[in-house]
Amino acid sequence: MKKLRNNNLKPLNENDIRPKILMQEQKKAMKADIEWLKNRSMDFVNVCCPSCGSKNSKPLYVKYYLNHLLCNNCLTQYISPRPTKAVLEDFYKNSLNYAYWAKYIFSASADIRKEKIFKPRAFFLKENIDSKYLNGNLLEIGAAYGYFCEEIKKLNLFKKVIAIEPTPDLAEVLRKKKIDVIESSYEKAKISFKFDVIVNFEVIEHLFDPREFLKWCFKNLNRGGCIFLTCPNIGGFETTVLGKESDTVDHEHLNLFNTKSIKKMLEQAGFEKVIVSTPGLLDFDIVKQAYLEKNINKNRLGPFILSLIEDESLDSEKKFQDYLIKSNNSSHMMLIAYKPKI
Repeated sequence: MKKLRNNNLKPLNENDIRPKILMQEQKKAMKADIEWLKNRSMDFVNVCCPSCGSKNSKPLYVKYYLNHLLCNNCLTQYISPRPTKAVLEDFYKNSLNYAYWAKYIFSASADIRKEKIFKPRAFFLKENIDSKYLNGNLLEIGAAYGYFCEEIKKLNLFKKVIAIEPTPDLAEVLRKKKIDVIESSYEKAKISFKFDVIVNFEVIEHLFDPREFLKWCFKNLNRGGCIFLTCPNIGGFETTVLGKESDTVDHEHLNLFNTKSIKKMLEQAGFEKVIVSTPGLLDFDIVKQAYLEKNINKNRLGPFILSLIEDESLDSEKKFQDYLIKSNNSSHMMLIAYKPKI
């Protein structure tokens, strides 16, 4: 098996994919979504750790009216009580925040997202899938604006590329791009055949029950097929330094895994050859901007990080970010795992 790697090491900053000029209005839409959830809080339910199932957890803090807990067993951070599946389905169908991202932010950052994020993911998959599973079927769950579907179709690797997308505005975008889309949650999707590859990017952290989701993926994969996913790493540099102030900690991210807890969860779902990397490119830039905008106190950073921020050389920043990637300490994870052939 080829070593997991990400060829996307070109400089990237937060403004490239989240233009500041658009984010002010996005915050208004996000605030409306938070209020919507707050008004449905009577329908929330308590859950055990979404990764290992342990009831042994401790409270961390409250953010956006939501209680964040830390599992003492696997160090997964999660929200409990949380919206039920029915509430979540209703939420994503009516989300003003998602509609805003679909209409403005994704379109404004489309070219750079394709070039620096989704094209490398497509090539990575090409290099890491068994050749006998090519010309098969690929499913993307939560396809959003369809960037990955577009890039993987350009490589002509699969007979069918199908997307599941529950958010109406995003599903309409996919249809306009002539991408086969099932406008549904994954649980309610009507599928008559299995897949050789299932991909999902920044999805699993949003789900009510991620273990159930992985079992669904396992069931709907052909033998020897693979799952390829990305999600935040709560144990990474940016998320550790910023803590509660990190944008990763929001009202939508119900499950925040670390590199060890998510690997174990996939193995418990039946997957093998689980490889985890942290190819995230934005840790240092996000922490730097938080400091420069006075969102965090310099005491949080320490002299070493402060010296890198004050160093005007971009080379030192890149070297530090490269170190975070190579040591699996970036705050963005990428995983690939396989269903046993026998």
